[in-house]
Amino acid sequence: MSVVSKIENDEDVQIIKEYTLLPILLDMLTRDMEELKIYKDKIVL
Repeated sequence: MSVVSKIENDEDVQIIKEYTLLPILLDMLTRDMEELKIYKDKIVL
């Protein structure tokens, strides 16, 4: 395996991780924002 091939492979893996994780994180953020709207004027412990 050449060095160039290994670098491309690592970059591909990173791109796949980002495209997999980002939508999940955005969904979590949306859920948390909705939850915080409920408690807008209250302290949540």
